[in-house]
Amino acid sequence: MSVLDLLQPAPQRPTDSVEIARQVHEAVSEAFSEIPRAWSNRDADALDGIVSTDYQARARAVIDGQDREFQVTRVEDDRLREVAVERPSDGATSVNAYLAFVARNWLEDLRTGEVLSGSEDTLRGLVQRWTLVFEGRNGWVVHRVRSIWTGPAEPIEERAFPGLERGWYSRSKRPGAWRRWNGTKWKRPRQEGRVQAPARA
Repeated sequence: MSVLDLLQPAPQRPTDSVEIARQVHEAVSEAFSEIPRAWSNRDADALDGIVSTDYQARARAVIDGQDREFQVTRVEDDRLREVAVERPSDGATSVNAYLAFVARNWLEDLRTGEVLSGSEDTLRGLVQRWTLVFEGRNGWVVHRVRSIWTGPAEPIEERAFPGLERGWYSRSKRPGAWRRWNGTKWKRPRQEGRVQAPARA
């Protein structure tokens, strides 16, 4: 973080669920292009400002361990197809975003070029749950990543969302509106706009 960054006022944490969703969509879009590059370049410092301090510490430990073993995580041809932000409560400080994307992902031996796991050649479909938290001057940052589904690329390319649980979400196409996922497809609410989903039981 530069001196100029320190002079800037810290962002205010939003309390409205729609504004939270909009900001989380923006944070995910930025982080998706940066996080894979940081892993491929073995550069934990490149994660500064887009992930939480805890995530960065964990990533640094993994990358340091891979360096000692002469290994690297490679991510190539990654393309984000859809993001669904789970409807947060007003004033939420932690939000789940579900990402559907395709990528080639593998673990490589730096000495021999051997692929230790994953596939250098096969494009795969992936669904991940990213948990974001609001952290000081950086605003919404990625705190934890969990794999939900991995399989062929075709369902993701066709805009399917395997592994996504039923519920209300804000989609990347319209981050200010809520849509209900019924387990197989998206359902529009009866009224458009800032729809308030039913309270959870």
